[in-house]
Amino acid sequence: MEITCPPYYIIVEALPGKWKFLSSEITNPITNEAHLFKASELLRYAKLTKPEVMAQLFRINGGRLGYYLVNLKDKKYYYCGLLFESVSEKLLEIESTGGEEQK
Repeated sequence: MEITCPPYYIIVEALPGKWKFLSSEITNPITNEAHLFKASELLRYAKLTKPEVMAQLFRINGGRLGYYLVNLKDKKYYYCGLLFESVSEKLLEIESTGGEEQK
């Protein structure tokens, strides 16, 4: 499955006993070239570590299983839900509210 979102978001999946940071494919709109970035690369650009992000995600929802969005630019964290499709819904909600609610 694919989700189109701004390049400063990463998706994290909470599984039993672990957090899975999903890779992101970022396309240059001018050259139409795509590059696959590991989440760790994007976190490094944002000056964050996986343990820091995991701590924040655990704080917002107690480590509940499912999908989370991390806004690397604004350092905001969102719980999306149990289904991958819920990530798209949360992105639309964030964009419509200007990202004010942190869930």
